[in-house]
Amino acid sequence: MTKISKLNPTDWKKYKKIRLEALKNEPTAFWASYDEKRLEPDSYWINKMNDVNDTILIEEMDNKVVGLVRVTVNDKEIPPEYAYVGSLYINKEYRGLGISKKLMSAAENYVKQETSLKGIFLEVYKSQESAIMLYNKLGYKIIEKRVKDGVEDLVMVKDL
Repeated sequence: MTKISKLNPTDWKKYKKIRLEALKNEPTAFWASYDEKRLEPDSYWINKMNDVNDTILIEEMDNKVVGLVRVTVNDKEIPPEYAYVGSLYINKEYRGLGISKKLMSAAENYVKQETSLKGIFLEVYKSQESAIMLYNKLGYKIIEKRVKDGVEDLVMVKDL
């Protein structure tokens, strides 16, 4: 049985586990590194979960967290009328089951129901072809191509 849920601050250990798994298993998909984040004290993870601007949505199957997406509001680095969606990750054993689509749909629903924002803004490495295909299928449009720290990435948005 699967379910998508919003993590609460007391769930910081679940977040830490799935986030470190994502960084370790997909080192080229995220700006942060496993080696850096694994050394963070528990207080770092607790503070992340207490950040009122971040919402962490997870997918659980058989009591195991298998997917994650983060929704951020009031991100000073993006246009103020958009929420930022990032950290999308699905455990390799559970890929191909539509979990990414479900998590992105849950993120979109959260933005529609819990905010008055116009839509979603995200960034994806140009090398992440499967992620780009997913975002295209879901109606996201490329608005900018850029090079950040020597790596090509795409900025995509979707109005909701």
